[in-house]
Amino acid sequence: MGTKIAVKIAEKGLKKGFVANKAGISLSAFSKILSGETKEPKLKVAIKLARVLETSVEELWGHLVE
Repeated sequence: MGTKIAVKIAEKGLKKGFVANKAGISLSAFSKILSGETKEPKLKVAIKLARVLETSVEELWGHLVE
C-alpha cells in the first residue's frame, strides 16, 4: 500500500509533510502508512489521502472496499 502512495507522491512532485497536512493526519501517522506499519488505515483517512493524491481509495487500497 505504501508503495502505491509513494509512487503517487513522486508522480505529483509532492512532499510527505504536505500530503499528511492536507489529509489532516500527523506526519508520524503518514510515515507508518508509507512504511506498511499501518496496513489498513481507517476508511476516513484512506478517503482523505486518495483525495489529496487525486486518485481513488480503490487504486490505493482496493481490498478495503471489496
